[in-house]
Amino acid sequence: MQPISDETIMAYVDGELDQEEAEQIARALETDPELRDRARLFRESTAMLREAYSRPLEEEVPERLLRTVRGRMTRSWTDRLGEFLASLLPRKQPAFAAALGCVLILGLGLILYFSSFPPAGMDRASRLAGSNAFSRALETLPSGRRLLLQEFHSELIVLRTFQDRELRFCRQFEMIHDPGPGETISGGIACRNQGDGWSLVFFHEPARIDTGNSGSAGFELAGSGDPVDAEAEAMRTGPPLTPEQEAQLIATGWEMTP
Repeated sequence: MQPISDETIMAYVDGELDQEEAEQIARALETDPELRDRARLFRESTAMLREAYSRPLEEEVPERLLRTVRGRMTRSWTDRLGEFLASLLPRKQPAFAAALGCVLILGLGLILYFSSFPPAGMDRASRLAGSNAFSRALETLPSGRRLLLQEFHSELIVLRTFQDRELRFCRQFEMIHDPGPGETISGGIACRNQGDGWSLVFFHEPARIDTGNSGSAGFELAGSGDPVDAEAEAMRTGPPLTPEQEAQLIATGWEMTP
């Protein structure tokens, strides 16, 4: 069974797992004292938060507040927006203000819609640096395993884990873009911050090269002898971690144990 993350334990404690996953965690708790301690900690924290926030919800809502809310609920949101905008104008013009409000809302909707797409020209390294999925994968993916990152249409493979001169844990990786015929490979290095999370410190895109096959083009692979390997050699202070050392770090949330 793969190491169980804190997110999975929290989901189990909150009852958010399906029956099969919940049964797997329950069996693991029976044989793993450390896992039981982590689950107990989450249960106690959840209980404390629930008690702290449940008291205000049990208090009775003042009648004057209820009357105010009921009165505003009888009017449409366009009427309320129109009144607000009209109050900002030198003279009251409710119809104009309502129309202006609709235009502003439409414009805001278009801005939010187009902002959900990566900006034109935004390179892959910038997108990786801000990707939660990429950071989560580095946190839990053992070296040699492949993981599909849907948002990049790519497969991520961690090649090795090592410590740099600042004693940070760093992971060298490759990404297979558009797996299949015509796929390309890029590579990079990300290091774990002192608190939490991963920072991309080096990234190399594949360069198009001539394969010599009737003018067709290939790509430079991020493999042995590439700039990523050279950068990793310059950064690390010792040999890469063994699979056992890496598995222990993943299981403990990248905390070194004696």
